Amino acid sequence: MFINPARLSAGGITGLATVFNYFINIPIGFSIIALNVPIIVAAAIIFGKKFIVRTSIVTVIFSVAIDITDAYLTPRYVEPILAAIFGGIIMGAGLSIIMYKGSTTGGIDILAKIINKKAPAFSIGNCILILDLAVILLNSLVFKSLESMLYTIIALFISTKVIDLVIYGAKTCKVIYVISPENTVIAKSILQNVNRGVTLIKTKGAYTNLERQMLMCVVRRHQASKVMEIVRGIDSSAFVIVSEASQVNGNGFE
Repeated sequence: MFINPARLSAGGITGLATVFNYFINIPIGFSIIALNVPIIVAAAIIFGKKFIVRTSIVTVIFSVAIDITDAYLTPRYVEPILAAIFGGIIMGAGLSIIMYKGSTTGGIDILAKIINKKAPAFSIGNCILILDLAVILLNSLVFKSLESMLYTIIALFISTKVIDLVIYGAKTCKVIYVISPENTVIAKSILQNVNRGVTLIKTKGAYTNLERQMLMCVVRRHQASKVMEIVRGIDSSAFVIVSEASQVNGNGFE
């Protein structure tokens, strides 16, 4: 609805299919299947048939769904920046559902795994990035528009962020480190009021050469403010570090 009418590339195999659709008017879904066939065959040889079954099913359903919905959802041209934003959001939401269940839509993801297996020096992430940028560059040359390339980068960036938000957002936690003379009191208060475990780690200052205890506590995002309130209420000068933990496994979490 948004990406194709605005002449933006979806990146990867879908992006190539969009280019083919522009040149020879082949349905995008059909092009996705045709381009994926040699990649899936190569992956089956390298990774085995079991690995590829789920991706093959997803690829076919995904491709057919694109052509079916295209017949009922009339594409409408909107400003490229809006197409990039909303196209990226919808792409990311859809792909995250597939990835959350441990599958892919084929194409670039599988190709990146093949390259990584043959040349381990190239990480899967870097392979995907390079291949996507190549497709985006091709898209800009085909549509002869620098703006198209830039808007496509925005769409892919938003899509990636949405995927991370959906897959990791619910699991994201905060790790809080506290260095304070009152760590024992702080730990007791956190245990009583937040109901989260606390770990006391022996530390030694390189400059002062003093041995102290550092408090470490992992909490859900909504509990972080409560922990900070406790820390500041007991020791307003405490040294505090708060960082993100994309996933936590263990008692009280996953």
